[in-house]
Amino acid sequence: MSKNILAKYVARMAPAAILMLAPKLTLAAPTISLIPSSTTVKIGEVFQLDVFAKDLDVGAYDVTFQYNPLNASIDQNQVTFDNFLGGPLNSFQSLFAGLDTLELAEVSFLTSPDDLNTLQAGRYFPLAHIQVKPLAAGTLSFDFTPTDFTLISDYVGNPIAGVAYQGASVFVMPPDDNPPPPPPPGGGSEVPEPSGVVLLLSGVGFIAVGRLWRRRAIS
Repeated sequence: MSKNILAKYVARMAPAAILMLAPKLTLAAPTISLIPSSTTVKIGEVFQLDVFAKDLDVGAYDVTFQYNPLNASIDQNQVTFDNFLGGPLNSFQSLFAGLDTLELAEVSFLTSPDDLNTLQAGRYFPLAHIQVKPLAAGTLSFDFTPTDFTLISDYVGNPIAGVAYQGASVFVMPPDDNPPPPPPPGGGSEVPEPSGVVLLLSGVGFIAVGRLWRRRAIS
């Protein structure tokens, strides 16, 4: 093989070799995730749990997550949907609360895909907000669970494949101990107990009576 031919072969193979040896670039998967407003709370301290979409053009969705109802309470009347699908006027929103699950669904009624793209231009946006009240100390977990209705679709209703679902965990601490009692009146000076006052007066009375008897005996 002549030098010229070898040089041409190396020049042609060099880009392929670089691509083979270079680390592969992986695109982040589109995700639906649960994001708590705080990862550490106390019993009875209400926090917010948000459903977020990332790298998705969402025209409709139906997702369900589960939790332990002995460890947390969710009031479905306090669940709110955001406006990134055109709501509340231009979308249909629904929810269903089970014993240990919460199902959230929404369908956009926007008539132009450009309007939907404008709303979701940030590529990372909340879909819904849930108020959670922890009931017991420990780790409180929220995990997506698939159902027959689970779906993420685009503007025209085509299902979006490859969506990753990410749950969340919150650590719940016991409430603070009872505060110390307020200081006694008078800037913290101790007030004698009634029994102590009685003893003091009795002692003074005995001393006075003793002195009186001595005076009478001398006279």
